[in-house]
Amino acid sequence: AIAQSYNGLGMSYDGLEKYAMAIGLYEKARDIWEKAYGRFDVRTANAYNNLGKSYAMIGEDEKSISNKKIALEIRRKVLGPMHADVAASCMNLGYSYATMGQYDVAEEYYAETRKIWSETLPPNHPNLAMVADNTGINYMYQGDYFRALPWLQEALRIRRLNTGDNSFETGKSWLNLGFYYTRKGQYDKGIQYFKEAANIFEQLPGADYARFLTYSNLGVCYSDLEQYEAGLATAEDA
Repeated sequence: AIAQSYNGLGMSYDGLEKYAMAIGLYEKARDIWEKAYGRFDVRTANAYNNLGKSYAMIGEDEKSISNKKIALEIRRKVLGPMHADVAASCMNLGYSYATMGQYDVAEEYYAETRKIWSETLPPNHPNLAMVADNTGINYMYQGDYFRALPWLQEALRIRRLNTGDNSFETGKSWLNLGFYYTRKGQYDKGIQYFKEAANIFEQLPGADYARFLTYSNLGVCYSDLEQYEAGLATAEDA
């Protein structure tokens, strides 16, 4: 009960963005659980996973990855290789490596996530859109546009199917496809996708940052096309 309280308090401090406080509490929960139940226990894995997330938020990537890897090792052994928590751990590690620019390693973890979710979740489950999106972005940042596009399109397809044409998730997919085409230098297409995203974010409360990001990138596209008046108008909308 004490360890669970420490863990719950850690999550509360995480929510308040007080990550150093959260880390201290997660460490206390981990030590109690590990002493009581051993390393290979789901509770111990959860504590390591939470530590990994908190370290990521303060930019301590090596500590983050170390803790996430321990969580994954425990979950694989205790829960089996096809469990949802194993997929979640792989997804988190993939994202960590991608943010560090280690895209090949990230793809290995995303591939394991895709395998688990594709075999254990219903077709068109939202999690499949999430890993498709991350996979596409990962290839995009490597400059592998041929492999990136089908994943980004698949994420959009699933999100439209699950959440409709005007959801935040669908808007994110339009935005990512806009990034894809602008990185390729296809600014006209990028503008089309950014406009789709902007139309969605305009209608949604709490989407201010997404809206700002979309209009900012629209402005860049117009500037690169030397359509300065359109770029100025877009900047004012942002």
